[in-house]
Amino acid sequence: MADGRRGLLAVAGTHGFSDHPTVGVYDTATLSCRALIRSRLVVQAMAFHPTLPLLVVGTGSYDGGYFFSGDLLLLNLETGTSISAFEHWDGRQVLELEWLDEQRLCVLMAPPDDWQDKEAHTHGHTAVVLRPDWTSVPPRSITPYDLAGPRVPAPRPDGRAAAYQLVTELGPDWDPRLTVQAVEELSDGRILATLGGVQLECWLPSGEREWAVPDEEGGREIAVARDESSAWVSLVRPEGHNRRPQSVVRLSLADGAQVGQVAPSGYVSLSSAAGGDPALAPSGYWIRGVPQSRCRVL
Repeated sequence: MADGRRGLLAVAGTHGFSDHPTVGVYDTATLSCRALIRSRLVVQAMAFHPTLPLLVVGTGSYDGGYFFSGDLLLLNLETGTSISAFEHWDGRQVLELEWLDEQRLCVLMAPPDDWQDKEAHTHGHTAVVLRPDWTSVPPRSITPYDLAGPRVPAPRPDGRAAAYQLVTELGPDWDPRLTVQAVEELSDGRILATLGGVQLECWLPSGEREWAVPDEEGGREIAVARDESSAWVSLVRPEGHNRRPQSVVRLSLADGAQVGQVAPSGYVSLSSAAGGDPALAPSGYWIRGVPQSRCRVL
């Protein structure tokens, strides 16, 4: 969702195993992040307020057997804070959002449930919610009475292709960030990250990527050496229906070159020991409180 007048772009992202989809608002000129929030449900629709520093986010999903649940999030772009606006904890699945003017928001929602309703997955209800000042709306203040409206056809189109096209037009050289697993900041301002398809990548304070180490699956945990000359990264590979630790590699933070490797015999967690050195522990154990015989300092 783009706001050309203010030069903003709202992007909703998630992956198959995420319980908290993320919404980020970015400056289209610098691609710097202006605001970031997490939602408990899948993001279905977004709309920038025509004049106020506000983004409304409609969320929701079908539970697979009965209910269509969701929420309406109001994100204040000046403070970075957000509220849940629907009064009922289960809310309604929001399908589309449209500002009719500065005070009226048109909300298209799925029915509350599909009990004896064969058209519940293709129809919904529209409601026009009126608030004099949307930046001062209290949490949990939009009631079922506010959401009452006529039944209308409501197909569920897949908007991923349109979203991909929009982002490509704004930045032709962009790369999708797949399943970021861990992020660490170095003392010189550089940022390290592990993600799908990359063992480890390093970003300069200017926002440019300095280097990246490609990988079929990608890295997981990061443990930076105390002198910040290198970092250990845990790698995992699929094996049938399970995953096993394949190796833990040590990469130079100058250029990403591999300078070391260990091959654990079982599942491990990569973290930092009390003195700050990278360490391995059996998966499921914390470094603190675990006997040293169970930990291996790298």
